[in-house]
Amino acid sequence: MKRKGHKHKEYISILMISDTGQGNRQFHISRTAFKILVAFVVLILAGVCASGWIFSPKGSAEEQENLYEQLADAQKTVKRLEEEKAALETDNALLRQENESAAQNSTESEAPNSAEDEDEDEDIPRRYPASGRSTVLSSFSEETPYLSISVEAGGTIVAAGSGMVVQVSSDDTYPVIIEIEHKKNYRTRYMFRSVVEISAAEGAQVEAGDVLLAIDAENMQLDYQITYEDNPIDPLTVIEAKG
Repeated sequence: MKRKGHKHKEYISILMISDTGQGNRQFHISRTAFKILVAFVVLILAGVCASGWIFSPKGSAEEQENLYEQLADAQKTVKRLEEEKAALETDNALLRQENESAAQNSTESEAPNSAEDEDEDEDIPRRYPASGRSTVLSSFSEETPYLSISVEAGGTIVAAGSGMVVQVSSDDTYPVIIEIEHKKNYRTRYMFRSVVEISAAEGAQVEAGDVLLAIDAENMQLDYQITYEDNPIDPLTVIEAKG
């Protein structure tokens, strides 16, 4: 029968000596407890060191420096945007001036053009060739390339457009024929089936609406013809073009 061995616990003695020579003390602690105590102290020191690194003034200084740099960049950006805004406002002012000048020039140029357009419109024989009460007797056709109109007494025969009287003549059908030449290759012919007294002579310049003949006593028939580039066209197509 073997003899059982006994384990002996190991202790560490800590002697605390007073510098005055009085009150010396001695403590005994097991090796395991000592190791635990040392590990605890090491953990505390490590935590203190880590806290000191995290909350060190060095880290705060770097953050502040970064903030200062960002603020400086933001100020530069704001200044640049303000300069660009001022430049845009200047450009807008110049554009407004140019637009106002262009609008003024356009208004000034429109007046002469409008008058010129009106004059050109009067050159085309757009007017109805008679004033007062009248009746259309027959329309334009290939057989009768003119418009026959009966004008009652008190009415007048007028120039349908501005132009020159180039011919006053007659033939077997019409005792009186007045032919007016207009611009843009238009001609008008006023053909009367009876002898009438006209107020226009060859070479005379007439304006649109000028009276060529006044009808006093009785109704009168007018055969009215328009030619364009020497070809007869329906007068109603030209008259209706003006409305």
